[in-house]
Amino acid sequence: TTVAAQNSCISLANSKTCTAFSQFYIGLPGLGTEYPFLLNTTTIEEFDKRLLSFVNSTSSYLFPLGCLSSNYNPTIPYARYSITKLCAAMIQSPSHSLPCNFDYDLVPPPLCQKTCIEWVDSIDHITHNPRVCSDSIQRNDSLANFLDQCHTWEGFNGTVSDNCISGIANEPYTCGFGPDNAKYACRYCEKNPDDGCCQNVANCSQKLSTGAIVGIAIGSAVGVAAIGFCIFLSCRKRKDTLFRFMSASATSSSTTQAKALMKEPLELQPTANNSKLQITSDFSTTIIPPKEEFYVVIHPYPSQLPDELELKTGDIICLAMHFDDGWALGFNVTTGLKGAFPLVCISHVPADSLDQLLNPEEVPLNASPPAPAPAPSPLPLPLPSTQHNNTNNKPIINTTPIPKRSASCKSNYDYIEAESPSSPTFHTPFFNQK
Repeated sequence: TTVAAQNSCISLANSKTCTAFSQFYIGLPGLGTEYPFLLNTTTIEEFDKRLLSFVNSTSSYLFPLGCLSSNYNPTIPYARYSITKLCAAMIQSPSHSLPCNFDYDLVPPPLCQKTCIEWVDSIDHITHNPRVCSDSIQRNDSLANFLDQCHTWEGFNGTVSDNCISGIANEPYTCGFGPDNAKYACRYCEKNPDDGCCQNVANCSQKLSTGAIVGIAIGSAVGVAAIGFCIFLSCRKRKDTLFRFMSASATSSSTTQAKALMKEPLELQPTANNSKLQITSDFSTTIIPPKEEFYVVIHPYPSQLPDELELKTGDIICLAMHFDDGWALGFNVTTGLKGAFPLVCISHVPADSLDQLLNPEEVPLNASPPAPAPAPSPLPLPLPSTQHNNTNNKPIINTTPIPKRSASCKSNYDYIEAESPSSPTFHTPFFNQK
């Protein structure tokens, strides 16, 4: 505490309530005659304590406005910038404080008029509530008197050109709502976010403005659209390159090549409706298909069972699995169907011809279509056996070396053909075999 030797002038340098007035002086205990709550106050610590007690009491503004009644609410709201207004009033006291400042060649600047008016507006807002103060003539007259002081008294009507002291300079962290009333400052800043004092208000739960919410919503929508577009491109790319990266699966072990057994030709007898082929013998000849996964159909095969794949000469087949009974599972790239088919009906497609077969639109108009590579000793596959007379009236019996199905039956690999054509995916049962 600094006590001036002459006239009992007390410096505000160590004051915690009048920080914006720290270079000025007040006259104590003389101010106690004008402000009874300072009676017998001699130290700056006691001054701060009594000042804070006063601004939170009924004597601050409720009593002068005649607001004490049965409706009085014991929780007294703090009138905005009350501390700053009192600090300015006390250093401007012509009887006790101004002489102290003059002795030190100091001329205290006035309070900014804007701060004074904000103090009056705060009191008007608080006392407008009937629970705090009834609307009376005394209240209205007192408010009018307070406002008049802001316009006429030199200690309260300062401007920027006068180097006036503003409320935000003295109470920077709560927008003038008191040291322990941060919640009121937060409420004020929610409604007045453009007020400069709100930049210093802390510990408020920030609520998003309408503009921020709209911005987040638009940003989220754009983000979702971008992610969806990326997923679409990824799926499309995967579909376009699916056939190039699919590997044939082994049926029993990773070290044993699947073998197709063929023994002796079967004689295919036509039935009454000519819809099924009757198998009358087994096969013993072993055929080991190439490891490559794309093949071309060299012998047509009409499907005989629901899970079988119809083959037409020239179709491109993607081989997914082959069994030791001479049958395989695959996807007909040409028709979009998938199912079981005999291995003897297909032949490996050379790499230099595969792209042209899969993308015929890229072949020049004057180019002749590439011929598939000759199959390794393909067996002739005539039409289902029919008996008729030739020019020599001798019967002709056509036979087809179709192996008998055993391991490739759907009960063994749990595959059911889709009802409609679709592209093969990694979720298709026979593409998931390990």
